[in-house]
Amino acid sequence: MRNILLAWIGKDDHEAARDAPGKVSRLAAAVSSRSITFDEVVIVNDLKKKDAEEWLATTLKPRARAELRLCHHQLKSPVDYESIYRGALAAIRETLERHGPHTRLHFLLNSGTEAMGAVWLLVGKSRYPATLVAVAKESQQLVEVPVPFNLAAEFLPEVLRADAPSLEQVLGDRAPPSSAFKDIRGTSAAIRAALDQARLYAAGPPYPVLIEGETGTGKEMFASAIHAGSPRRTGPYLPLNCGALAKELIESELFGHEKGAFTGAQEKKPGAFRTANGGTLFLDEVGELPLEAQVKLLRVLEVGKVRSVGGTKEETIDVRIIAATHRNLLDQVACGQFREDLYYRLAVGTLFLPPLRERTGDIGELIDVLMRRTNEDLQKVGLPSKELSTGARPLLLGHSWPGNVRELLNTLKRCAMLTPGPLIDEVVAGAAIRPGAKKNRLALDPDGPLPEGFELPMLLASVEAAYIQKALEQCGKNKSRAAALLGLNSRQTMDNRLEAAERLLKHHARVTP
Repeated sequence: MRNILLAWIGKDDHEAARDAPGKVSRLAAAVSSRSITFDEVVIVNDLKKKDAEEWLATTLKPRARAELRLCHHQLKSPVDYESIYRGALAAIRETLERHGPHTRLHFLLNSGTEAMGAVWLLVGKSRYPATLVAVAKESQQLVEVPVPFNLAAEFLPEVLRADAPSLEQVLGDRAPPSSAFKDIRGTSAAIRAALDQARLYAAGPPYPVLIEGETGTGKEMFASAIHAGSPRRTGPYLPLNCGALAKELIESELFGHEKGAFTGAQEKKPGAFRTANGGTLFLDEVGELPLEAQVKLLRVLEVGKVRSVGGTKEETIDVRIIAATHRNLLDQVACGQFREDLYYRLAVGTLFLPPLRERTGDIGELIDVLMRRTNEDLQKVGLPSKELSTGARPLLLGHSWPGNVRELLNTLKRCAMLTPGPLIDEVVAGAAIRPGAKKNRLALDPDGPLPEGFELPMLLASVEAAYIQKALEQCGKNKSRAAALLGLNSRQTMDNRLEAAERLLKHHARVTP
């Protein structure tokens, strides 16, 4: 992991260069620091390019212990918060694009104006978790500034929660709050919109609802809450994972069977629809159902009757269907893998659950809630509670969580198991985030056996993207030369193939738990 320092050029830097060549400015002290080692120092400035390069060569380069990089951003004034904020974000994004999302960022608080320092503090404790540093006045040494709070995790959710009741009063057409949804946490706009929809579906007629979202976003939790908040709450709620059913037993599991209907059917079985009669049947991963089962499910939804395998009579049932999938069912319809008529029967009410990366303001609250749940598990077996250190928490807040809330919960459990003492430090937290993840999961080995879950399109996309990137690096980012090196007829062809490969790999990463 690379250590990168970001800092603004300050007034004392100008004065040192112009009036007192022997004077050491705060930024000069930072780049020559031995207390913290950096791989690169990014200097944000609004100087003319020639002036900045000249200043850099004469003032900083002779002292620097790291690679120096200039990042220009025009300011309205040295105390204009808006332009300073935009400049800071531009520098951070450019740095992360070059070095990757796991770069360890450091922000220098006391080089530049107080407004610049304030912006680094706000950004470093909310949007881009970073280590905050400053040059000590007496020793001129670079030291870490302990700031034991996180705005996104601790203050903003409280503000949003405080505003929520007044918002509910203003938006009088919203469904009334229900205790059934109390365990679904979050104050981000995305999750609040999903909750509003779910409450309306719960209070309304028992029409089918289709819940879509990535693995780990809480589809079953929403389905259970819709049932618990509905007039059917006193009836049965039955979850059934369609992807876990053996193909030859799907019809029996859904519709039941008569005694002797097939080999092994030693007694009569009611099936999921009869068991859930008067309540709700939750069909998780409904996209995994084979087409033959989809035809029979469609008929049940159309006529409200089921017939057991081996039976001769149909029986009327009253069941609300809530279905869920991590797949895009319309894409499956287009590919002929899912019936279009069944899709529209299931999608009377639709609900999309946002991934955790789109709910960054909720991560802090979820960490607190899930950490309490983890501590309850520890206490049940006589172990002491754990808490996150101020170094560990930013790592969790900054992770993209491709496995969503489920991955977050499992990571916290892993942190607790790996920590013998009461405090989970950043070393343990870093090791616990997606352990054992391999950089090249799709390694090419034509002589070996194909592993379980092998996907040829993913392998080909991975290889194509890797070789195009390698050619670009070898040709100094010259696209025409890189395309020729790869045997492609134009740079546009190369761009198109790289874009297609990366799009496929990103989609695969989103839907793979």
